[in-house]
Amino acid sequence: MNDKLISYSIISINNENNMDYLSNFTPFVIEVLKSCHEEYIRKDYVKEKLQKNYSLDIPNGVIEKLLARLEKDNYIITEQIDSRSYVYKPNYELLETSNLLNKKIEFEKNYKELVSEYIKYCSEKHNIRKDEEEAERDILDIIGEKKIDILEAELGNSSFSIKNDDIYSNYLIGTFVKYLNKTESYLYHYLVDIVKGSMLMNVVYFNEKSNVQMKFKETSVYLDTSFIMYALGLSGSDRQAPCTELLNLLQKSGALIKCFSDNVDEIRGILSWTKHNLYQVKDKHDTIQYFLEQDFTDNDIEMLIYSIEEKIKNLGIAIEDICYDEDEYKYNIDEQKFDELLEENLKYGRSKARETDVKTISAIVRMRKGKNYLHIEECKALMITTNKALVSTSAKFFLTDNVRQINPIMHENSVLNLVWIKNPNLSLDLPNKILISNCFSAISPSDRFWSKYLDEIERLSQDGRIITEEDVVTLRYTKLAKEILMETTLGNEERIDSSTIENILNQIETKKNEEKNLLKTKKIKLLMNYKENCMNVKVKKIRKLF
Repeated sequence: MNDKLISYSIISINNENNMDYLSNFTPFVIEVLKSCHEEYIRKDYVKEKLQKNYSLDIPNGVIEKLLARLEKDNYIITEQIDSRSYVYKPNYELLETSNLLNKKIEFEKNYKELVSEYIKYCSEKHNIRKDEEEAERDILDIIGEKKIDILEAELGNSSFSIKNDDIYSNYLIGTFVKYLNKTESYLYHYLVDIVKGSMLMNVVYFNEKSNVQMKFKETSVYLDTSFIMYALGLSGSDRQAPCTELLNLLQKSGALIKCFSDNVDEIRGILSWTKHNLYQVKDKHDTIQYFLEQDFTDNDIEMLIYSIEEKIKNLGIAIEDICYDEDEYKYNIDEQKFDELLEENLKYGRSKARETDVKTISAIVRMRKGKNYLHIEECKALMITTNKALVSTSAKFFLTDNVRQINPIMHENSVLNLVWIKNPNLSLDLPNKILISNCFSAISPSDRFWSKYLDEIERLSQDGRIITEEDVVTLRYTKLAKEILMETTLGNEERIDSSTIENILNQIETKKNEEKNLLKTKKIKLLMNYKENCMNVKVKKIRKLF
């Protein structure tokens, strides 16, 4: 049984009862103290038991704050051994009033049912067997648990690498959670609680370096190209929601939200490329799919390109040129070396995108004027990205064991966590929106998967007897075709072949016939109701005559 997921759900409930951030974690420390049965304990013992019993890896600095709070509330007495060491004497009589164990039992029941339902769903819906360990791993992925790795990388504590997941798991857990939401299952709300608990827990990684209640002090927060496109809704509403929430929370926290004109130019270039490839390929932002679903014409895209600067400003984002002031230039990074590192570690479709990343991140560093900041709220300048690999690679370049600082570029999830925790009441529905966004990503085809699908369509279209031009359009651009493709293959590119294509076309044709028959039935029913009403009117008129 995964204690981490259960602990997250408990943290979420704690937060509903205690708006103070540290109060979310004190019940766990109380339970550790209550069960130790020793006259004196050390801080290391508390840290070890929190990890072992509840899968909560809380930094030493946060544990010290929690113990100091418990001493103030008379749960423990602190005794100094020497100038640097302390031990803690538990007040067992007061500790016995804790009811965390009862909460854990309650949430263990929900957890077991969640795992059981997911295993059952995989078996009955897709004929795939999942054991409990695999199910737990999938659930951790869908709630965004990999954010922990990103947070660690941004602090320079570790490097983050993108791992190859089980080819089926992303789609399976994504559709399962979507099913829970559609059926309004209480397990979906339980999952939202877990997401909320995870967000609250993630902040402890910054707690020693960021004051939760601190507002931004003239800090300029710059947005990268992809984030702006998502915030504009150019990838659909599911991907847009967390971005607009983050913008709203940043504004209320006092941050100055900006972007560079280079990013605006890059967006124009992407949209222009999209217009000329509207019926050819799939882009990484899913903007082509969005345009097709919204019936955008070439003229619509041209108007969007023309007005993009105004639309960005309407989001509350100021646009600035990259500054090369002489007094700041001495703080410039080795851009050539940084460019080489990015080229080596990241896959850029266009060299222009890499050049923009180098120029903009270099500008952020110059704004900091060589100072190493420990708090994002006062770091002068910060860039937010949607690219996890860029965060990790930048951390390798900027962060060392000897120099502690906040990475010049941070992932959107990390910043979202930090600004949300300042006042969760400003966005009570945010954990739900994040879960929906994670599901959307999980059930969407990867670039590599989609490329193989398009290649197979192209191969079959060479022979008009197999699929027609009309079939090609249907397979490429209809939402139903994509849904059937993912359900048939579960996101596994090895399952894409001619039979897959034929199956999609057959299912679409069957669906069309069903809709025609349903429409025909509705028309017949309406006609019968009309005739019946007419007959009733005639009967009433005849009765009045007599």
